[in-house]
Amino acid sequence: MKKSLKISLILIVTLVMVSTGFSITYADVASNHWAYDSIVRLSELGILSGIPREGELYFEGSEPLSRYQAAVLIDKLLTYVGDNYARKGEVEPEEVEPAEVKIPESLTNKIEKFDVALKDAQGNYVQMTTVLDRFNSLEKQIAELREEMEPVDVAPAGISTELRKLIISTSEDISIVSKKVDELETKTTELSKKDEDIMGSLSELSQDVVDLSMNVETANTNIKALSEDLSKILPKVNSNEDSITSITKTLESYKTSMQETNNELDALKNDFASFKETANTNYANIQDRVTNIENEFDNLIHSTEMSDKLAELTESMVTQEELAAKLEEMISVTDLNGILKLYAKVETVNELKNTVSELDVTLSNRIQSVEDSVNKDLGDISRRLAAVENSLAAISALEENVSSLESLYSEIKTEVSANKETIDSLNVRITSLETFEEKVNNELDSLKNVVTDVANLQEKTDKIEETVIANDSAIESLSGRIDTVENVLTDVASGTNANAQSIESLTATVSQNKSELENEIENVKKNTPTNDDVQSVRNAANTSAWIGGAGVVLGIIGIVIGVLLANEAL
Repeated sequence: MKKSLKISLILIVTLVMVSTGFSITYADVASNHWAYDSIVRLSELGILSGIPREGELYFEGSEPLSRYQAAVLIDKLLTYVGDNYARKGEVEPEEVEPAEVKIPESLTNKIEKFDVALKDAQGNYVQMTTVLDRFNSLEKQIAELREEMEPVDVAPAGISTELRKLIISTSEDISIVSKKVDELETKTTELSKKDEDIMGSLSELSQDVVDLSMNVETANTNIKALSEDLSKILPKVNSNEDSITSITKTLESYKTSMQETNNELDALKNDFASFKETANTNYANIQDRVTNIENEFDNLIHSTEMSDKLAELTESMVTQEELAAKLEEMISVTDLNGILKLYAKVETVNELKNTVSELDVTLSNRIQSVEDSVNKDLGDISRRLAAVENSLAAISALEENVSSLESLYSEIKTEVSANKETIDSLNVRITSLETFEEKVNNELDSLKNVVTDVANLQEKTDKIEETVIANDSAIESLSGRIDTVENVLTDVASGTNANAQSIESLTATVSQNKSELENEIENVKKNTPTNDDVQSVRNAANTSAWIGGAGVVLGIIGIVIGVLLANEAL
């Protein structure tokens, strides 16, 4: 990314085609560096500035371009472009007068050089017209001279015929030159109109460049806002993805726990059903056994033998007072023993008591055993029921957590969908910017081709310039010779009736200069611009007029690429 920023900076530096007369030296940029001239040129224009350190300036070309530096650089460049080019778009094309049109310096120099070739010493555009008028006047004088010379028999007939042919040939050549000059003047007028149209188009192009710059600034602002939004959204998306992953894992663990709990609950239900069935069976058995014991006890208590013994025992038992009274009545042990035999024996009563006690203990033990067994079973059932209730409570809590997680997942899914739509919109805008960048690259390629064509046209322009200079010299020479011929013919015309010898001298002079005059006329024919030359000059003017605008467009496009790369780095 740093390399891309450096390349964009170098591209901006290279595209600015202006330089001044003083030089700025950087301590860390060698004079043989491939970007030295561009760096110095931009520094002299005030677009770039060095970093002072220890009394010297450092460029630090290998360091990355910060956003602050980019802002200052673009501001200086836009200020320079606005001061030097934006003013061209302030005048409406129909209000531009020829004197107010600003033509590029290179094209102005070439037009001035070409203009000199069409001017005389006083700077008038009538040089060839004047020559034509002078030739017309010369033709009239020669015709008058010929009429005056017809009755004169002094001059040799051969010389008059030769002079007449020479004059006719010269007149024809001058007519041809005059026509070409007229065509050249017409094409020059058309070229001036074309220049006005070009300058109007250049003004429109400058306005388009300003509009493009504003659009680029707006696009950069939008890109910056989108980048900030994307920077804010991406952490949320990443956080949401992490949350979704965590929630998914938690849901999986909850599902596993719920499955295990359900399995345990099913096992507990099965155990409880089995225990319930066993308890019911045991309870029925215990109930039967208790019923049997109660029946046996009732049978034992209500048995006839036991009733008789108890009745007898009850009947035989007396109170202490009765016993004392009876004892008083007894007078002997024998009587007492006889009476005592009527009562049940103590051993029999004790045996009965022991039997009842054993039955009571046995019944109590059995009842206690049944109660212990039932209590134990009820304790196990209570513990299992408590475990089941705890499991059910945990399941309810899990269900609530799952519900809340599902709600959270739904909200996150909605937010992710919205973020996805935003990201898709950003991708569409990025695609449009990439398309715009591709168009800019295509325009750069076409401008490179234009630069190549301009170089080729420069060569043709130089050749035309040399031809114009040669024509200028030839026309000046021809003008001098025409002045000489005119003077000679004037002298001859004034002395025709007085001295035929002057005609012979004129004939000799014309004959002497015939070959030279013919050569000069031939040179004028050769050096006179053809239609192709005029078309080349027109193309040169058209193309040269676009050079300044092309430089501005290239600079703005370089700025656009630099800003796009800087935003991409952000």
